[in-house]
Amino acid sequence: MSELEHAIRKQDIVKEFRQSIYKYFNHECVYCGAIADSLDHAKPKVKGGKTVTSNLVASCKPCNQDKGSKELFDWYRSRSSWTECREKAIAHWLFGD
Repeated sequence: MSELEHAIRKQDIVKEFRQSIYKYFNHECVYCGAIADSLDHAKPKVKGGKTVTSNLVASCKPCNQDKGSKELFDWYRSRSSWTECREKAIAHWLFGD
């Protein structure tokens, strides 16, 4: 192994990966605007969702736990915090334009 391979730790890569998602969403929960302290799988892992950038959004723990394995947009549209602007931002992140 080269010296460079030893310098990059998996935990640093994971941290950078997570931080890039938080940064994109300004460290705010995409669902309610609170401070994001977790990442939510848009398509839940139990339903085949992958742990990849295009399936993760910044979320607060209460929203993440409430959503659980529910379908994202059906669940989100039933919330009092729903806004069209946030829904579009989520869709843009997940599906692009």
